[in-house]
Amino acid sequence: MYPTLLMLYPELARSLVLYRFQRMGAARKNAKTHNVSGTMFPWESAFTGCPVCPEEVYSNYEIHVNGDIGFAVEQYWMVTHDQEWLKEVGIPLISGIAEFWASRVTYDDVANDYVINAVMCPDEYHSNVNNSAFTNAVAKRNLEFASKVVPSAPATWSDIAQRLRIPYNTTLRYHPEYDGYNLNVTVKQADVILLGYPLMFNMTQEVRENDLVIYEPRTDPDGPAMTKAMFAIGWLELGNVRNASTSFRESYQNVREPFKVWTEYPSGDGAVNFITGMGGFLQAVVFGYGGLRLHPDEIRLNPKLPENVTKLCVRGLHYRGNVIDFTIGSTESEICVRSADIEARLLVLQDVESGEEYYLDVGKVVTFRNGPVIVREYEQNTVVT
Repeated sequence: MYPTLLMLYPELARSLVLYRFQRMGAARKNAKTHNVSGTMFPWESAFTGCPVCPEEVYSNYEIHVNGDIGFAVEQYWMVTHDQEWLKEVGIPLISGIAEFWASRVTYDDVANDYVINAVMCPDEYHSNVNNSAFTNAVAKRNLEFASKVVPSAPATWSDIAQRLRIPYNTTLRYHPEYDGYNLNVTVKQADVILLGYPLMFNMTQEVRENDLVIYEPRTDPDGPAMTKAMFAIGWLELGNVRNASTSFRESYQNVREPFKVWTEYPSGDGAVNFITGMGGFLQAVVFGYGGLRLHPDEIRLNPKLPENVTKLCVRGLHYRGNVIDFTIGSTESEICVRSADIEARLLVLQDVESGEEYYLDVGKVVTFRNGPVIVREYEQNTVVT
């Protein structure tokens, strides 16, 4: 749910990160309990920030939640560039999480790299495995971000990030879910494919496609609701609209009438009012068909229409103090800055293919051919149409 809230309702996203910041004390106590440093946020947390998950297997092994929190900090920074927030909230949070990862890794002197053993993947069918691809990739991203923004960050953070093992099969050119994963194993939900989105882990288009092709038929069709949305986003990223349409339709099969309430599983079992499923669906719209991607100094869009849809409007995207309306058509799309804070900088849209650039003045509608575009803050030495 967080990525879409961040773009549409950033104050709500800010409050979610603040919840974690206000419970760093409990996270430090939890880290000490597990003989690690920094902040170890629990898999399930309540008012106090102390672990409340009734099953210890999740509390002990599903530590990627710390990476998810650190990634949320980075995403908020990319969207807002709020310097005061970064100093007061963002840096303490990402610093504590980086300390945790640095204490949780083990150096492998044979392979000359770092490993993270005894974890549960996002795929909760498998616990106490070594080197979960997603866990290690999100830890790597946390450490890289912390190394950039934390004053006097230890050099070891960058070193660990550079040499942290990400499982990769050189024969089949895909990412095994964890050390020892074999292709006869069913996975519960989206896991390795999250390396492509939202983590945007560096890989070739071939490897990205191989991850999708390999894991889609091996993912439990009766698994949680958000999984198919992640496959839809992946296929859209690769331009495979047909596969994306199938996955997108399946992404909302868990909706229950008459109030459009998501259930965790297609059978209706599991959590009811399953906001993770709702969040997946929303991301498929904004980040899938909208093609939105966050980068340190820009956002990118690559719009496509869903099957049997003639127009798709996304209203109220927030970026660096600007509020943007975005309308996708069959061949062309429109973008307009509806309003901007007084201190917000002017935005510029660049068509990636043509290189043409356009000012996004408040109230001005800019039309562009469907394809990749960049939205960034205006720089004085830029020549713009």
